[in-house]
Amino acid sequence: MTSVNMMQRKLSLLGIFLLIPICAIAQLVYPIIGRYGGKSAQDMAIYEDRAYLMNDGGHCRVLNLITGKIERELDMACSGKNTHINSVSFGMESDTKGAIPLLYVSETVKPHRCFVEDVNGGESRLLQIIETKENGKIYRNHNWVVDRENGFLYGLKSFWHKYVDEKGNIKTVVTKYKLPNVRDGKNITLTEKDIIERYDVLFTSSMQGVTIHKDRLYIAAGMCEKEKNNSETNRMVVVVDLKKKKVVNTIDINLLTTNEPEGIDFNGNKCLLFCGQTGGIYRVEY
Repeated sequence: MTSVNMMQRKLSLLGIFLLIPICAIAQLVYPIIGRYGGKSAQDMAIYEDRAYLMNDGGHCRVLNLITGKIERELDMACSGKNTHINSVSFGMESDTKGAIPLLYVSETVKPHRCFVEDVNGGESRLLQIIETKENGKIYRNHNWVVDRENGFLYGLKSFWHKYVDEKGNIKTVVTKYKLPNVRDGKNITLTEKDIIERYDVLFTSSMQGVTIHKDRLYIAAGMCEKEKNNSETNRMVVVVDLKKKKVVNTIDINLLTTNEPEGIDFNGNKCLLFCGQTGGIYRVEY
């Protein structure tokens, strides 16, 4: 074997070894489209082996995580022009014994409510509306997420495009509340008196969907690659320790996808990320 051929072989082997870590990270699990019906993809909530994939406006597709097929579609009862659904999560209660738990849907835009819905059967039913007011005025929680393990409801308020330092960090306010019971009434208003704790977390990308898993808040953040001139494009998963009340990890997912990281949730201990544009659900190593 000539020295040239030996060099070419070494370079080929080196290329293979360099690709291994990328392939280990970039795990496309379900090739599901993100933008659907002319509406952008938003957050995703998983219960058992079904993923509830949301689109702006309130449409939902139910994906069977075993077969990889869409089983059914439905419009949320709260569907409308304000129902952006930047985040969605399952709660602890069911409307009937043994049924799918109630779904908590973030309005995201003003008046920033949380809609509690029953998605059993062929259509969704609105059971409760949660809003927050402080000093008599609407308090903007853009994202709502349930801590199913501990019985709390968290609200997240992001100050998009307002940078607090030279690194381009954006402040997100995390507020912890007791999770209201649906028997408490259809219309619930949380005020300053209902706040258990509140603190700020900082990260450099636009907040997307969120989920809570084992006392940690996982925030999908960033935008699609074509928005690369935007300082908030960098795609990542931000991990907040809810006991320490601080960011403990940021997972770089720029090599995972060029699409916008929209939805995030866990299937068992597997962290799955639902993307916008041409879509895809990817497994994220954490």
